[in-house]
Amino acid sequence: EDIARYEQAMATLKNGVFTNAIVEKDGERRILHGWGDQKKFFVGSFCDVDGKNRVSSTSHSFFALSSLYDKRYENDLLKAYCKLDDKYGFRTFDTPFDPDLQGVGRIGKLPKGTAENAATYIHASLFAVLALYKIGCEKKATEQLLKLMPISYNWIDKTPYVMQNAYCYNPDINVDGSALNDWFTGSAAVMMKIMLTNIFGIQPDYDVLKVSPARSSFIKKAKVSFMVHGKKLHLQIEKKGENLLTLNGNVLSGNQIPYDQLQDGDFISVTI
Repeated sequence: EDIARYEQAMATLKNGVFTNAIVEKDGERRILHGWGDQKKFFVGSFCDVDGKNRVSSTSHSFFALSSLYDKRYENDLLKAYCKLDDKYGFRTFDTPFDPDLQGVGRIGKLPKGTAENAATYIHASLFAVLALYKIGCEKKATEQLLKLMPISYNWIDKTPYVMQNAYCYNPDINVDGSALNDWFTGSAAVMMKIMLTNIFGIQPDYDVLKVSPARSSFIKKAKVSFMVHGKKLHLQIEKKGENLLTLNGNVLSGNQIPYDQLQDGDFISVTI
């Protein structure tokens, strides 16, 4: 009974998204960021509340990360991300909001190219990186991940080993890479998720542990220890140009290990 109720709720949500949140023009589809009361205006559409063509990062990312996405939408997502890309990575929007714009909250009060107003707001940008990994675009995801890391830059005006909240960029007001503050909450959490689930490829399932590191990675060799099903495991990944998974030195087929084959202290090695 509960399963049927949740399936019905999911079907209702899915129908609502495809009916109301996807717009199309000249063969290009776009995931809306939102709309006004009674759909009097849109945000993140081909013609927004201010009459401008605008692309949103988070709406496309959450669509890709959900069960709504399928391969038919890949080109639409990649086109959107191409428009959002900038010096420091994906921006929240490709077109900034003006300060006197009504109906979109406080975002227009922020200077153009800062924080959420068409800047590389790292928390949102990392969701886009996660989305790229999800749809199988590892190379593009890795390129964007490196853009977001503080260690990728010789100069930075916040703590160099902490994720800052944004890379603000607007040459018109002499802003280039500055941030309002450090942001060691959501940004760091999403970064750790990407490192563990995509770079190291640790993907626990119901009955098996899947280990599938990204092949397009900036890491040549690395180790990590983690807990799964109450057991502490040790994983090493290494780039060698070959596909090989071993458990305590024993070669396994595929990239999945049943939990009942794992013991506390086991050593897993993956070469890619």
